[in-house]
Amino acid sequence: MSPMSRGRAFFRELCYDAMVFKNVMNERRKPRIEAAATKEKHMNVVAPIRPQITLEERARRKAAVDYARASVRLEGFVVSPFAEDLNRRYIDGEITREEMTAALLAHHAP
Repeated sequence: MSPMSRGRAFFRELCYDAMVFKNVMNERRKPRIEAAATKEKHMNVVAPIRPQITLEERARRKAAVDYARASVRLEGFVVSPFAEDLNRRYIDGEITREEMTAALLAHHAP
């Protein structure tokens, strides 16, 4: 076998090994890729897209939250970080007033 033929044979084996390695790595990655796609798919189901609220509605919600926060502070209490997060989500239109109230009652229930 000539040196040129040996070089070609070696190159073919090297390419074959690289192809096999690539296929093995793709098979190892496939479950992670499918899991990520499934998670993304379920994220849309779990968190439905709500219609955008108007700027006037956002201002009204912010004023109501600010009034409630001031009232709580005047009584000598501090609003919890959990409640502040709910307030932010309510102002941004992510949740309704009923959802916010239910979450607060469930969180602070004995």
